[in-house]
Amino acid sequence: MSTHLTSLVYSRQLNGVVRKSVMVALADQASDGGDGIAINLHDFAAQLCTTPRTVRRVLRTFERDHLIRLDGTPSSTLKCAIQIAALTSLPLVKAHERRANPL
Repeated sequence: MSTHLTSLVYSRQLNGVVRKSVMVALADQASDGGDGIAINLHDFAAQLCTTPRTVRRVLRTFERDHLIRLDGTPSSTLKCAIQIAALTSLPLVKAHERRANPL
């Protein structure tokens, strides 16, 4: 679990609550370097109160946007890594923007 990475995810605009939820849950399982994530798709979806299909769709968009790297062949257990540089390049959410530039 990486509290640093989880905080970074919360500070970035991910364009939707489902995308944010998936990325936060991935960050919760990642090392500080963003790797070491291995999820059971059905359990992961249940934890987020959504469907495996929705999680797969979001993971594909993250991969397309270079926010994650999927490792290996997709199966019931997915292995991936968060691409920290790509995540850092996303805009800050307004609350963090105000903290960075108070006036």
